[in-house]
Amino acid sequence: MAIKKSELYSSLWQSCDELRGGMDASQYKDYVLTLLFIKYISDKYAGRPYAAIEVPPGASFKDMVALKGNSEIGDQINKKVIARLANANQQISQADFPDFNDPVKLGDGKEKVERLTNLIAIFENKALDFSKNRADGDDILGDAYEYLMRHFATESGKSKGQFYTPAEVSRVIAQILGIRRAKTSAATTVYDPTCGSGSLLLKVADEAGTGVTIYGQEKDAATSGLARMNMVLHGRPTAAIVKGNTLTEPQFGSPGALKMFDYVVANPPFSDKRWSTGLDPQNDPFERFRSFGEPPAKQGDYAYAALRLFKQRAQESGRMDRAVLRDGRELLLGNLELIERHGLKRAACLLFSDRPEKYVSGAWIKIGFFVTDDDLRYQDEIHGNLFEQVEKTLDLLQTKYLKAYISYHGLQRRETFLFPDAALREALLNAVVHKDYSSGIPIQISVYDDQIVLWNPGDLPENWTLARLLGKHPSCPYNPLIANAFFRVGYIESWGRGIQKIQRECKEHGIEPPVYDFGMAGLLLTFRANPEHLQAALTQRDTTQETAQETAQETDRTAQEAARTAQETAQETDWAARGTAQETVQERVLALLRAHPLVTRKELASRLGLSDSGIKYHLEKMKAAGVIRRVGATKSGYWEVVK
Repeated sequence: MAIKKSELYSSLWQSCDELRGGMDASQYKDYVLTLLFIKYISDKYAGRPYAAIEVPPGASFKDMVALKGNSEIGDQINKKVIARLANANQQISQADFPDFNDPVKLGDGKEKVERLTNLIAIFENKALDFSKNRADGDDILGDAYEYLMRHFATESGKSKGQFYTPAEVSRVIAQILGIRRAKTSAATTVYDPTCGSGSLLLKVADEAGTGVTIYGQEKDAATSGLARMNMVLHGRPTAAIVKGNTLTEPQFGSPGALKMFDYVVANPPFSDKRWSTGLDPQNDPFERFRSFGEPPAKQGDYAYAALRLFKQRAQESGRMDRAVLRDGRELLLGNLELIERHGLKRAACLLFSDRPEKYVSGAWIKIGFFVTDDDLRYQDEIHGNLFEQVEKTLDLLQTKYLKAYISYHGLQRRETFLFPDAALREALLNAVVHKDYSSGIPIQISVYDDQIVLWNPGDLPENWTLARLLGKHPSCPYNPLIANAFFRVGYIESWGRGIQKIQRECKEHGIEPPVYDFGMAGLLLTFRANPEHLQAALTQRDTTQETAQETAQETDRTAQEAARTAQETAQETDWAARGTAQETVQERVLALLRAHPLVTRKELASRLGLSDSGIKYHLEKMKAAGVIRRVGATKSGYWEVVK
């Protein structure tokens, strides 16, 4: 018979209440998950030769059961069970486990014996058989782990991120990486420098089409132990999880060189004010801060970013050898010709610094919306490295500045922007790659209802004319190092076809090609909207505004009428109607108790929108009528619906 997940989770959460007492949730989680781990490996591996985890004689969950009621139960668990498991398995350490003989956390004498005995008894439930590790087709260990961690975080009043990355976030990150589409194998490496309890690493590994090799580092001793246990619980016992601060003590690599990985993911300690404790960034033996400078004192997350985005996109584009992408930072920058005799070239700061304007004045983009040339309504500035500037600018244009018109093809509704996205992207990339960064002036984009004007400081190559630029020509970027980096990540081509691409996209979109003007100490590029499309967009906008105003007025009238009706209805309501309402409330209470037998009175009141005294009244009425009853203690018990 399949295990019901609700029963499993209820049993596990009861164990939390049995053990907790006055202990903080962040501490008692270590004990509960250790019991979960030992129960699992005992069911799964005990007595099996050549198993992924060896469970030596005397170190199984059955041996823990035999210690119930023993006055030395805590000490015996430490010495006979945990110590033997650690000695028999290289991938786990006794330091991974909490002290089961700690009088401060567990109490002394009889209190400790009873608490540990009760905890072990809960895991004796025959329904908690992990030998198959499945319940109705689900991964009960994975689900149970997520359930417990979520409740631990809630109970302790701390962020869940201190224990694990939520499953929803982990899945999104794993999908963004694109590892499912990649050709992976057992040699493919995945690394998390701040792995916590390992949930993000597991989601990425699950997303891969084949088995991959997992590496992780976590500075908190207890959490790194949870990560190792979590790997075992999810069938990945060979994962290399080590303890240590990634910034001060990177554990993977050789002296003077860090190990490179195919995929790197992290949910780092954002805005960590103590990130540099024990670290001298200016004398870092791995020179991790030489290229990009020292992160701000209160923003440790910058210390983890580096070239990660570039490497990922270059790998996806296939335009750089994967062996080169595994090289250290300095070798990679050298391969891109971004290092000179005395340090980094200016292009490196523009491409990879989070604040390039700190090194190159005017290295940013500004956008403004104009009604007329002298009537600016709103504006934005876009900062960050050049890759980020391109993506942020395009996103901002689509979401805030550009208008669209609606058309119908049969029953299908289509929303089309007045200007082609691909043409704007190509024009912006050209501006970034060909800009004269010595000018100290940002790229400027002026948006009007009927046109977009993009200006960037720069000039044509020597002896070039506008006619030659608009015709077939070889690639001749003003900033070849920046162009090379953009080519490597797949943002641009290297054949001088950008202008032809812009013209083709405009034609397919039904607008004229942009007008080029090399006056005003730079290139002025003007896109003009199709008059028919513009008229449709403006008409639809005006209609929408009028409809919104009429709707608001109608809503106001309807609200006034509803208020009068409600008042009249309230005056006509009699006690019989109140009785019906009471029955409805009690039916809702019963539905919640059936679905969540562990729910508290406070939670019931919150979900039903009642006061504590109100929910107490209904519970007492139903108990008196024999409809429900309370089983067990106030804190660790549960509700049972009798009828």
